[in-house]
Amino acid sequence: MSATIDSNPTGVRVVNQPLVCTFSTDTTITDAFRFVVQVFEDGTEIGKYYLAPNANDVAHFDCSEILRDRVEADDSNHLQTYVIHSSDGNFYARSTTGIHEIQIRVGEWNGTTETLNDDNTAFLIVGGAEQKASGFNPDFSNFYATSSTRIGWLTDYAAGTYIEMKARDDDEGRMAFVAKNTYSGATAVNYSITTTSGTTSVYVPISSTYGGLVPSTTTLAGYLQYVGLMPATIDGLTGLDSPGGSAEAIDLTGWTSYTIQLVDGVTPKSKAIRVTRDCSSQNHTQMAWTNSRGGWDYFNFNGKRLDTTTTDSKPYKAALGDWDAATYNFKSWNRESKYYHKSATQTYQLNTICTEEEMAVIRSLLLSRKAMIRLGVWLPVLIVESSLQIRQSGHRMYVVSFQVELAQAVLC
Repeated sequence: MSATIDSNPTGVRVVNQPLVCTFSTDTTITDAFRFVVQVFEDGTEIGKYYLAPNANDVAHFDCSEILRDRVEADDSNHLQTYVIHSSDGNFYARSTTGIHEIQIRVGEWNGTTETLNDDNTAFLIVGGAEQKASGFNPDFSNFYATSSTRIGWLTDYAAGTYIEMKARDDDEGRMAFVAKNTYSGATAVNYSITTTSGTTSVYVPISSTYGGLVPSTTTLAGYLQYVGLMPATIDGLTGLDSPGGSAEAIDLTGWTSYTIQLVDGVTPKSKAIRVTRDCSSQNHTQMAWTNSRGGWDYFNFNGKRLDTTTTDSKPYKAALGDWDAATYNFKSWNRESKYYHKSATQTYQLNTICTEEEMAVIRSLLLSRKAMIRLGVWLPVLIVESSLQIRQSGHRMYVVSFQVELAQAVLC
Protein backbone atom coordinates (compact mmCIF):
# COMPACT_ATOMS: atom_id res chain seq x y z
CA MET A 1 0.00 0.00 0.00
CA SER A 2 1.38 3.40 -0.97
CA ALA A 3 0.70 7.00 -1.92
CA THR A 4 0.59 8.11 -5.55
CA ILE A 5 0.70 11.42 -7.41
CA ASP A 6 -2.48 11.72 -9.44
CA SER A 7 -1.76 15.07 -11.12
CA ASN A 8 1.16 17.48 -11.15
CA PRO A 9 2.89 20.29 -13.10
CA THR A 10 4.94 19.11 -16.08
CA GLY A 11 7.55 20.53 -18.42
CA VAL A 12 8.57 24.16 -17.85
CA ARG A 13 6.41 26.38 -15.65
CA VAL A 14 6.67 30.01 -14.57
CA VAL A 15 6.85 30.01 -10.81
CA ASN A 16 4.21 32.58 -9.87
CA GLN A 17 1.07 30.54 -10.48
CA PRO A 18 -0.63 27.64 -8.68
CA LEU A 19 1.69 24.63 -8.99
CA VAL A 20 -0.61 22.00 -7.53
CA CYS A 21 0.03 18.29 -7.02
CA THR A 22 -2.77 15.93 -6.00
CA PHE A 23 -2.03 12.84 -3.91
CA SER A 24 -4.09 9.75 -3.17
CA THR A 25 -3.48 6.44 -1.43
CA ASP A 26 -4.73 2.89 -1.41
CA THR A 27 -4.15 2.80 2.36
CA THR A 28 -7.14 2.82 4.69
CA ILE A 29 -7.43 6.40 5.97
CA THR A 30 -7.30 6.94 9.75
CA ASP A 31 -7.32 10.13 11.82
CA ALA A 32 -3.55 9.83 12.23
CA PHE A 33 -2.84 9.39 8.51
CA ARG A 34 -0.77 12.04 6.73
CA PHE A 35 0.74 12.34 3.26
CA VAL A 36 4.47 13.06 3.60
CA VAL A 37 5.52 15.50 0.89
CA GLN A 38 9.17 16.34 0.20
CA VAL A 39 10.25 19.15 -2.12
CA PHE A 40 13.68 19.02 -3.75
CA GLU A 41 15.36 21.82 -5.70
CA ASP A 42 18.21 20.71 -7.99
CA GLY A 43 18.61 17.59 -5.83
CA THR A 44 18.58 19.36 -2.44
CA GLU A 45 15.64 18.98 -0.07
CA ILE A 46 14.14 22.38 0.72
CA GLY A 47 10.93 21.36 2.48
CA LYS A 48 9.03 18.51 4.09
CA TYR A 49 5.29 18.67 4.81
CA TYR A 50 2.65 16.48 6.44
CA LEU A 51 -0.76 16.85 4.81
CA ALA A 52 -4.07 15.52 6.10
CA PRO A 53 -6.35 14.15 3.39
CA ASN A 54 -9.53 16.06 2.58
CA ALA A 55 -13.08 14.73 2.61
CA ASN A 56 -12.38 12.86 -0.64
CA ASP A 57 -9.32 11.13 0.85
CA VAL A 58 -6.89 13.07 -1.34
CA ALA A 59 -4.59 16.03 -0.66
CA HIS A 60 -3.74 19.00 -2.86
CA PHE A 61 -0.36 20.67 -2.44
CA ASP A 62 0.59 24.03 -4.01
CA CYS A 63 4.38 24.35 -4.00
CA SER A 64 4.46 27.78 -5.66
CA GLU A 65 4.42 29.60 -2.32
CA ILE A 66 7.75 28.09 -1.25
CA LEU A 67 9.34 28.41 -4.72
CA ARG A 68 8.33 31.94 -5.70
CA ASP A 69 11.44 33.74 -4.42
CA ARG A 70 13.86 30.96 -5.34
CA VAL A 71 14.09 31.61 -9.08
CA GLU A 72 14.57 34.75 -11.16
CA ALA A 73 16.17 35.75 -14.45
CA ASP A 74 19.96 35.97 -14.17
CA ASP A 75 21.66 39.29 -13.37
CA SER A 76 25.03 38.20 -14.76
CA ASN A 77 26.74 35.62 -16.95
CA HIS A 78 27.48 32.29 -15.29
CA LEU A 79 31.04 33.39 -14.47
CA GLN A 80 29.69 36.40 -12.54
CA THR A 81 32.02 38.67 -14.52
CA TYR A 82 29.57 40.70 -16.65
CA VAL A 83 26.05 41.99 -16.18
CA ILE A 84 23.77 39.73 -18.24
CA HIS A 85 22.87 42.48 -20.73
CA SER A 86 26.43 43.36 -21.78
CA SER A 87 28.81 41.58 -24.12
CA ASP A 88 31.35 39.25 -22.53
CA GLY A 89 32.81 38.28 -25.89
CA ASN A 90 30.36 35.38 -26.33
CA PHE A 91 27.03 35.05 -28.08
CA TYR A 92 25.53 32.92 -25.30
CA ALA A 93 25.30 33.12 -21.53
CA ARG A 94 24.24 30.18 -19.35
CA SER A 95 21.79 30.40 -16.49
CA THR A 96 22.67 30.14 -12.80
CA THR A 97 19.52 31.50 -11.11
CA GLY A 98 16.99 31.51 -13.96
CA ILE A 99 15.88 27.87 -13.96
CA HIS A 100 15.58 25.10 -11.36
CA GLU A 101 14.50 21.49 -11.41
CA ILE A 102 11.85 20.70 -8.81
CA GLN A 103 11.13 17.18 -7.64
CA ILE A 104 8.06 16.33 -5.55
CA ARG A 105 8.11 13.09 -3.57
CA VAL A 106 5.15 11.69 -1.65
CA GLY A 107 5.03 9.06 1.06
CA GLU A 108 2.86 8.25 4.07
CA TRP A 109 2.69 8.54 7.85
CA ASN A 110 0.28 6.15 9.57
CA GLY A 111 0.69 7.57 13.05
CA THR A 112 3.60 5.30 13.86
CA THR A 113 5.69 4.62 10.77
CA GLU A 114 6.87 6.96 8.01
CA THR A 115 7.52 5.77 4.46
CA LEU A 116 9.08 8.15 1.93
CA ASN A 117 9.10 8.47 -1.84
CA ASP A 118 6.30 6.08 -2.75
CA ASP A 119 5.93 8.19 -5.89
CA ASN A 120 7.68 11.23 -7.38
CA THR A 121 7.55 13.70 -10.24
CA ALA A 122 9.78 16.48 -11.57
CA PHE A 123 9.35 19.69 -13.55
CA LEU A 124 11.30 22.89 -14.30
CA ILE A 125 10.54 26.38 -13.02
CA VAL A 126 11.54 29.77 -14.42
CA GLY A 127 10.74 33.25 -13.12
CA GLY A 128 7.61 35.12 -14.13
CA ALA A 129 3.88 34.92 -13.51
CA GLU A 130 0.70 33.57 -15.06
CA GLN A 131 -2.42 35.67 -14.65
CA LYS A 132 -5.63 34.05 -13.40
CA ALA A 133 -7.26 34.85 -16.75
CA SER A 134 -5.03 32.17 -18.28
CA GLY A 135 -6.80 29.54 -16.18
CA PHE A 136 -5.34 26.70 -14.17
CA ASN A 137 -2.21 25.02 -15.50
CA PRO A 138 -1.94 27.07 -18.73
CA ASP A 139 -0.01 25.65 -21.68
CA PHE A 140 3.59 26.90 -21.94
CA SER A 141 4.47 25.07 -25.17
CA ASN A 142 4.22 28.23 -27.29
CA PHE A 143 7.52 29.23 -25.69
CA TYR A 144 9.27 26.01 -26.72
CA ALA A 145 11.32 26.40 -29.90
CA THR A 146 9.83 23.56 -31.92
CA SER A 147 8.53 25.27 -35.09
CA SER A 148 8.36 28.62 -36.88
CA THR A 149 4.82 29.12 -35.56
CA ARG A 150 5.99 29.04 -31.91
CA ILE A 151 7.23 32.18 -30.15
CA GLY A 152 10.19 30.23 -28.79
CA TRP A 153 11.62 33.20 -26.86
CA LEU A 154 10.91 34.13 -23.23
CA THR A 155 9.46 37.59 -23.88
CA ASP A 156 6.31 39.62 -23.27
CA TYR A 157 6.59 41.31 -26.66
CA ALA A 158 3.67 40.46 -28.93
CA ALA A 159 4.29 38.03 -31.78
CA GLY A 160 2.87 38.66 -35.24
CA THR A 161 4.76 37.86 -38.41
CA TYR A 162 7.77 39.04 -36.38
CA ILE A 163 8.39 39.93 -32.76
CA GLU A 164 9.04 43.63 -33.33
CA MET A 165 11.57 45.62 -31.28
CA LYS A 166 13.48 48.88 -31.66
CA ALA A 167 17.07 49.59 -30.65
CA ARG A 168 19.77 52.23 -30.80
CA ASP A 169 23.38 51.49 -31.71
CA ASP A 170 24.59 51.52 -28.09
CA ASP A 171 21.73 49.47 -26.63
CA GLU A 172 22.64 46.29 -24.76
CA GLY A 173 20.62 43.18 -24.01
CA ARG A 174 20.12 39.43 -24.31
CA MET A 175 17.07 37.27 -24.99
CA ALA A 176 16.34 34.13 -22.97
CA PHE A 177 15.17 30.81 -24.40
CA VAL A 178 14.66 27.26 -23.17
CA ALA A 179 17.55 25.39 -24.81
CA LYS A 180 17.14 21.87 -23.42
CA ASN A 181 16.38 19.45 -26.27
CA THR A 182 13.56 17.84 -24.28
CA TYR A 183 11.57 21.00 -25.00
CA SER A 184 13.40 22.67 -27.91
CA GLY A 185 14.33 21.56 -31.40
CA ALA A 186 16.76 24.46 -31.91
CA THR A 187 20.48 23.80 -32.31
CA ALA A 188 21.58 27.31 -33.33
CA VAL A 189 20.60 30.96 -33.65
CA ASN A 190 20.64 32.69 -37.03
CA TYR A 191 21.16 36.44 -37.44
CA SER A 192 20.09 38.06 -40.71
CA ILE A 193 21.44 41.62 -40.89
CA THR A 194 20.19 44.23 -43.35
CA THR A 195 22.53 47.16 -44.02
CA THR A 196 22.80 49.81 -46.69
CA SER A 197 25.11 47.38 -48.52
CA GLY A 198 22.79 44.37 -48.49
CA THR A 199 21.97 41.41 -46.27
CA THR A 200 24.35 39.01 -44.50
CA SER A 201 23.72 36.04 -42.23
CA VAL A 202 25.63 34.81 -39.18
CA TYR A 203 24.89 31.31 -37.92
CA VAL A 204 25.77 30.52 -34.30
CA PRO A 205 25.57 26.93 -33.00
CA ILE A 206 24.38 26.55 -29.40
CA SER A 207 27.62 25.21 -27.92
CA SER A 208 30.47 26.00 -25.54
CA THR A 209 32.46 27.43 -28.47
CA TYR A 210 30.15 30.44 -28.37
CA GLY A 211 29.59 30.56 -24.60
CA GLY A 212 26.61 28.22 -24.27
CA LEU A 213 26.04 24.50 -23.79
CA VAL A 214 24.72 22.05 -26.37
CA PRO A 215 20.95 21.41 -26.12
CA SER A 216 21.56 17.77 -25.17
CA THR A 217 23.43 18.81 -22.02
CA THR A 218 22.46 17.31 -18.69
CA THR A 219 23.88 20.37 -16.89
CA LEU A 220 21.02 22.50 -15.60
CA ALA A 221 22.85 25.75 -16.48
CA GLY A 222 22.35 24.89 -20.14
CA TYR A 223 18.60 24.28 -19.93
CA LEU A 224 17.98 28.06 -20.01
CA GLN A 225 20.35 30.23 -22.03
CA TYR A 226 20.59 33.85 -23.14
CA VAL A 227 21.72 34.97 -26.57
CA GLY A 228 22.87 38.41 -27.71
CA LEU A 229 19.93 40.56 -28.80
CA MET A 230 20.84 44.26 -28.81
CA PRO A 231 23.43 45.91 -31.12
CA ALA A 232 26.19 46.66 -28.60
CA THR A 233 26.02 43.08 -27.27
CA ILE A 234 26.45 41.37 -30.65
CA ASP A 235 28.42 43.79 -32.88
CA GLY A 236 31.81 42.33 -33.81
CA LEU A 237 31.17 38.80 -32.54
CA THR A 238 32.14 35.99 -34.91
CA GLY A 239 29.98 33.02 -35.84
CA LEU A 240 29.65 31.11 -39.13
CA ASP A 241 28.36 32.15 -42.54
CA SER A 242 26.20 29.00 -42.72
CA PRO A 243 25.77 25.65 -40.92
CA GLY A 244 29.22 24.03 -40.97
CA GLY A 245 30.57 27.00 -42.94
CA SER A 246 33.36 29.55 -42.55
CA ALA A 247 33.85 32.24 -39.93
CA GLU A 248 31.62 35.29 -40.31
CA ALA A 249 31.54 38.33 -38.01
CA ILE A 250 28.51 40.49 -37.26
CA ASP A 251 29.13 43.94 -38.72
CA LEU A 252 26.42 46.47 -37.94
CA THR A 253 27.96 49.33 -39.92
CA GLY A 254 25.08 51.07 -41.69
CA TRP A 255 22.50 48.63 -40.33
CA THR A 256 18.79 49.32 -40.72
CA SER A 257 17.37 46.13 -39.14
CA TYR A 258 18.21 42.53 -38.32
CA THR A 259 16.36 39.39 -37.36
CA ILE A 260 17.23 36.72 -34.79
CA GLN A 261 15.71 33.27 -35.03
CA LEU A 262 16.17 29.92 -33.32
CA VAL A 263 16.91 27.28 -35.97
CA ASP A 264 17.98 23.70 -36.56
CA GLY A 265 20.28 23.90 -39.55
CA VAL A 266 18.23 25.97 -41.98
CA THR A 267 14.87 25.00 -40.44
CA PRO A 268 13.21 27.75 -38.33
CA LYS A 269 12.23 26.68 -34.82
CA SER A 270 10.78 29.97 -33.49
CA LYS A 271 9.31 33.28 -34.49
CA ALA A 272 11.97 35.71 -35.67
CA ILE A 273 12.69 38.81 -33.59
CA ARG A 274 13.10 41.83 -35.87
CA VAL A 275 15.16 44.66 -34.36
CA THR A 276 14.74 47.97 -36.19
CA ARG A 277 17.23 50.81 -35.85
CA ASP A 278 15.83 53.70 -33.78
CA CYS A 279 17.23 57.14 -34.60
CA SER A 280 14.30 59.10 -33.16
CA SER A 281 15.85 60.79 -30.10
CA GLN A 282 19.11 61.56 -28.35
CA ASN A 283 17.40 61.70 -24.94
CA HIS A 284 16.76 57.99 -24.56
CA THR A 285 17.07 55.93 -21.37
CA GLN A 286 17.22 52.15 -21.72
CA MET A 287 15.34 50.00 -19.21
CA ALA A 288 15.53 46.24 -18.68
CA TRP A 289 13.18 44.14 -16.55
CA THR A 290 12.31 40.54 -15.81
CA ASN A 291 9.17 39.65 -17.70
CA SER A 292 6.31 37.22 -17.08
CA ARG A 293 7.97 34.43 -19.11
CA GLY A 294 11.21 34.20 -17.09
CA GLY A 295 13.53 36.30 -19.27
CA TRP A 296 14.52 39.94 -19.73
CA ASP A 297 12.76 42.54 -21.88
CA TYR A 298 13.99 46.00 -22.93
CA PHE A 299 12.53 49.37 -23.84
CA ASN A 300 13.88 52.85 -24.58
CA PHE A 301 12.15 55.82 -22.96
CA ASN A 302 12.86 58.54 -25.53
CA GLY A 303 11.77 61.62 -23.59
CA LYS A 304 13.99 63.75 -21.36
CA ARG A 305 14.66 62.06 -18.03
CA LEU A 306 14.09 63.90 -14.76
CA ASP A 307 16.59 62.90 -12.04
CA THR A 308 15.68 63.73 -8.43
CA THR A 309 17.80 63.32 -5.31
CA THR A 310 15.86 63.39 -2.02
CA THR A 311 17.57 63.48 1.36
CA ASP A 312 16.36 62.48 4.80
CA SER A 313 18.24 63.67 7.90
CA LYS A 314 18.04 63.80 11.70
CA PRO A 315 20.06 66.78 13.00
CA TYR A 316 20.84 67.59 16.61
CA LYS A 317 22.22 70.58 18.48
CA ALA A 318 25.84 70.36 19.64
CA ALA A 319 27.48 72.50 22.31
CA LEU A 320 29.09 75.57 20.83
CA GLY A 321 32.61 76.30 22.05
CA ASP A 322 34.90 74.40 24.41
CA TRP A 323 33.28 74.37 27.86
CA ASP A 324 36.19 72.42 29.39
CA ALA A 325 38.81 75.00 28.42
CA ALA A 326 40.33 77.49 30.88
CA THR A 327 38.86 80.28 28.78
CA TYR A 328 35.61 79.87 26.92
CA ASN A 329 35.72 80.73 23.23
CA PHE A 330 34.41 79.58 19.84
CA LYS A 331 35.35 80.24 16.24
CA SER A 332 33.16 81.48 13.44
CA TRP A 333 33.48 78.11 11.66
CA ASN A 334 32.53 75.98 14.68
CA ARG A 335 29.40 73.90 14.07
CA GLU A 336 26.37 74.02 16.40
CA SER A 337 24.10 71.69 14.37
CA LYS A 338 25.21 68.19 13.38
CA TYR A 339 23.63 65.05 11.95
CA TYR A 340 22.77 61.89 13.82
CA HIS A 341 21.85 60.42 10.44
CA LYS A 342 21.59 61.49 6.81
CA SER A 343 20.57 59.40 3.81
CA ALA A 344 19.37 59.99 0.29
CA THR A 345 17.34 58.33 -2.45
CA GLN A 346 17.71 58.77 -6.19
CA THR A 347 14.66 58.62 -8.47
CA TYR A 348 14.31 58.83 -12.22
CA GLN A 349 11.20 60.05 -14.01
CA LEU A 350 11.08 58.40 -17.44
CA ASN A 351 8.98 59.80 -20.25
CA THR A 352 8.16 58.58 -23.74
CA ILE A 353 5.62 58.55 -26.53
CA CYS A 354 4.62 55.02 -27.47
CA THR A 355 2.20 53.11 -29.62
CA GLU A 356 -0.72 51.04 -28.39
CA GLU A 357 1.32 47.87 -28.98
CA GLU A 358 4.18 49.21 -26.87
CA MET A 359 1.78 49.93 -24.01
CA ALA A 360 1.53 46.19 -23.32
CA VAL A 361 5.31 46.07 -22.93
CA ILE A 362 5.32 48.98 -20.48
CA ARG A 363 2.58 47.27 -18.44
CA SER A 364 4.92 44.28 -18.25
CA LEU A 365 7.55 46.60 -16.76
CA LEU A 366 5.07 47.88 -14.17
CA LEU A 367 4.34 44.30 -13.03
CA SER A 368 7.99 43.22 -12.91
CA ARG A 369 9.68 42.23 -9.64
CA LYS A 370 13.15 43.27 -10.85
CA ALA A 371 14.30 46.05 -13.17
CA MET A 372 17.51 47.83 -14.21
CA ILE A 373 18.31 51.20 -15.77
CA ARG A 374 21.29 51.92 -18.00
CA LEU A 375 23.10 55.13 -17.08
CA GLY A 376 26.47 54.40 -18.61
CA VAL A 377 26.43 51.23 -16.50
CA TRP A 378 23.48 49.03 -15.55
CA LEU A 379 22.02 49.87 -12.13
CA PRO A 380 19.25 48.10 -10.17
CA VAL A 381 16.05 50.06 -9.62
CA LEU A 382 12.73 49.63 -7.85
CA ILE A 383 9.51 50.40 -9.68
CA VAL A 384 7.83 52.90 -7.39
CA GLU A 385 4.84 53.66 -9.59
CA SER A 386 1.59 52.16 -8.34
CA SER A 387 -0.13 53.13 -11.58
CA LEU A 388 0.79 54.27 -15.07
CA GLN A 389 0.39 57.90 -16.08
CA ILE A 390 -0.91 57.82 -19.67
CA ARG A 391 -2.19 60.56 -21.96
CA GLN A 392 -3.38 59.96 -25.50
CA SER A 393 -1.48 62.36 -27.77
CA GLY A 394 -2.91 61.33 -31.11
CA HIS A 395 -4.38 58.41 -32.98
CA ARG A 396 -3.13 55.31 -31.12
CA MET A 397 -0.19 57.27 -29.67
CA TYR A 398 0.31 57.75 -25.94
CA VAL A 399 2.45 59.86 -23.63
CA VAL A 400 3.75 57.75 -20.74
CA SER A 401 5.47 58.91 -17.54
CA PHE A 402 7.09 56.33 -15.28
CA GLN A 403 9.14 56.63 -12.08
CA VAL A 404 11.81 54.27 -10.75
CA GLU A 405 14.10 54.48 -7.71
CA LEU A 406 17.72 53.44 -7.44
CA ALA A 407 17.89 50.19 -5.45
CA GLN A 408 21.18 51.14 -3.82
CA ALA A 409 21.97 53.34 -0.86
CA VAL A 410 23.07 56.87 -1.77
CA LEU A 411 25.83 57.68 0.70
CA CYS A 412 26.00 61.12 2.29
